[in-house]
Amino acid sequence: MRDRPLSETLGVQILVILTIFIFTTGFMEKLLQVNKKRFEYRRVLHRFSEDLILIRNNSKLYNQLVTMIQSSLGARFTGVVEIKNGKSGKQYFSAPNNIKWNTITFSDKQIRILLANNSIIEAKITEEFQQLLPDINLIIPLKRQAKLYAILILTSSENTKFYQQEDITLLETVANQASLAIENNLYIEETKALTKSLTESQVQKRYVNKLEEKNRNLEELFNELQETQSQLIQSEKMSSLGQLVAGVAHELNNPIGYLYANMKELQKYIDLLKQGEDGKVRVSAEYIKDDIDQLILESVEGSERVKTIVENLRKFSRLDEAEFKYADIHEGLDSTIMLIEKELGDRIKLHKNYTEIPSISCMPGHLNQVFLNMLLNAIQAIEGHGNIWISTAIKDDKVVIKFKDDGKGISKKHIDKIFEPFFTTKPVGMGTGLGLSISYGIIQEHGGDIKVKSKKKTGTTFSISIPYKPQQN
Repeated sequence: MRDRPLSETLGVQILVILTIFIFTTGFMEKLLQVNKKRFEYRRVLHRFSEDLILIRNNSKLYNQLVTMIQSSLGARFTGVVEIKNGKSGKQYFSAPNNIKWNTITFSDKQIRILLANNSIIEAKITEEFQQLLPDINLIIPLKRQAKLYAILILTSSENTKFYQQEDITLLETVANQASLAIENNLYIEETKALTKSLTESQVQKRYVNKLEEKNRNLEELFNELQETQSQLIQSEKMSSLGQLVAGVAHELNNPIGYLYANMKELQKYIDLLKQGEDGKVRVSAEYIKDDIDQLILESVEGSERVKTIVENLRKFSRLDEAEFKYADIHEGLDSTIMLIEKELGDRIKLHKNYTEIPSISCMPGHLNQVFLNMLLNAIQAIEGHGNIWISTAIKDDKVVIKFKDDGKGISKKHIDKIFEPFFTTKPVGMGTGLGLSISYGIIQEHGGDIKVKSKKKTGTTFSISIPYKPQQN
């Protein structure tokens, strides 16, 4: 009669552990599905889309758009075709000598379809746009409200299928950014033309009114760009996180493994207890009790480890990054360090020297991205065994965070270029050259600065300083 409550209690414990196991296993499987290569090209396109507004010439914009998408996605063919008054205009193709394109007139129905959809896939292209090239798999309209500026057309290679939904969504985001830049450039061109055409007597009234209208339009465009910034930064962060999926999955796999093993042992003991109730098998209840206590203790420790990993992932990938708030930078550093523990392994020793710093006004999600970029660069710079030092301090009303490594260092001819977008000295597949450029922009957004000191075969030190704005009581 005493054993029955014990069996029921063990059954409840196993059910709880099984629930934790199913949840964490599902989470790990989702992480393992992340494709590192896809994150790399998404990272390139997102960063490029942010810079589109800086391109003041639409022809140059179209050419760079085609070149970037073609090189990032590995498509067989990428092109942009301008549309004016329902007819195709200038073409910008990745392989101009291999494509024969005649002027095409689009029907009113086709224009409506292009304005009503952010993307058009293969089946609808065959049905509604039969006059286009036969191999086109995807059309992305470049439009703003009721204005159609151009169409982006793509043809997949035999080994690359980029028109899955997540890729289409990414291309739609890039197209939206490009359309904003195109409209902005047209407004600037119209303003220049207006300035030239107005006489001195007309300026007092018409010129001012027109400029005010253009300024309002530009302000609306700027506001839209700000609204999309959070989405672009979050996708960039997920790209970095994708590089660490294997390590995080390994960290989750260990506690889940012995959770599963302990659960099997608990099930065996319950079976023995049930048999003992029938008088078939005699088992030492004291032995089972002692071992069960140990199994439960190990299972709790494993669950706590899984909880810690998931909590650190949540802190790193927090979505409230678009606004300044008070946060603990040491918490951000520690959650980022947890993500790169597998990358450190046994070959790199991490040294931390933190100074007590109260919570400061910052965008914690953005700073976590900077910390991750700094650490990944340091790891990749170390060949064989080495060390990384992280220190924090307050100096001259600034918070100073230093990342130092004893890796191979940076040569003098390269050190002035490391913050330029797409500049990298790493082998193909090791990076896109965006990490330091993005980090530099984030720190500038905080009103801070990044400095670097490096010596070949000795190591590199990055010093990040941001204004010290402690929370007022």
